[in-house]
Amino acid sequence: MHLRQWGASNAAEVRSSSDAVFVMVMTGEEAKLVILGKDGLVSNMKAGGAVLLTATIKPNEESRIAAAVEGSGINLIDSPVSARYPGAQSGTLTLMAAEPDGILEQFAPVMEAVSGTIHRVGEKAGMGKTVKACLQTLIGSIFSVTFEAYVLTAKAGVKR
Repeated sequence: MHLRQWGASNAAEVRSSSDAVFVMVMTGEEAKLVILGKDGLVSNMKAGGAVLLTATIKPNEESRIAAAVEGSGINLIDSPVSARYPGAQSGTLTLMAAEPDGILEQFAPVMEAVSGTIHRVGEKAGMGKTVKACLQTLIGSIFSVTFEAYVLTAKAGVKR
């Protein structure tokens, strides 16, 4: 598998000439349209290719897309990301990947191009999204507790 960076003049060019395509959109509906729509990836990519669904969508949306992709000859890798813009710019995103056996290894070079760390979290679509949701819940609770501690110290008169 060769890795290269290049621009495409349109979506059809990306679909027909790519072994792997990252899909990072805002909603489950957008993901469904890009992957399964009339001019979507599944109907236009070469068999054996992979769609890496990195968008933060609901696990059940991922599962429904995976069910629709099944049997198409296209592999779907559930791989939400963590590390935000700086990680994307530096190629050090963390991926939480869920996919059937063997697929991750096949597309690891593509994933490593954007990721410093790849965690294999399961074999079923939606598991990556579930792990990401748990991570976000944990991070949110840490922020909440930290802010409450600041308020407590301020009310007690503690100076920096």
